[in-house]
Amino acid sequence: MVSPATFAGKRRGFTLMEILIVLGIFAVLAVASFPLYSNIQTQSTRQSAVDDVADALRLSIAQFRADGSSRGVLFEPHAVTVYTGDSYTSRDAQYDRRIEFSEVISVGSTFSNNEFNTRETDMQFPSGSIIVTDSITKKQEIIRLTSLGVVLYGQE
Repeated sequence: MVSPATFAGKRRGFTLMEILIVLGIFAVLAVASFPLYSNIQTQSTRQSAVDDVADALRLSIAQFRADGSSRGVLFEPHAVTVYTGDSYTSRDAQYDRRIEFSEVISVGSTFSNNEFNTRETDMQFPSGSIIVTDSITKKQEIIRLTSLGVVLYGQE
């Protein structure tokens, strides 16, 4: 058995210098990882917006194929609205499905008036692109809609 007297001359615990070195290492790691975390969060926000826009297009096309009534999607700077009707201005607002995005996300399109609509189609849809941009990294994601109603984005 070891007696308490054996430890009398030995050091117990950490010195102030050792604690400061460990805290310094943690501080350097935290500072180095913050930009990485910020970029991952921004990328996740942008990807979520891209998924929501693609889902809105798919929903509009699927509902049109199901019942033949005109459906559309309006692309606004920080939101998209899926609607029922021949145009956004003549829509039946009670069926609107609005998806809003963070202020760092902006949405634009190559469709006239930033509006996709299934009216006057015989399963030939207006083709175009939707651009989702985040204002922090300035990166863009492009969603393409083919004339067959296929939504393409990501790794093509």
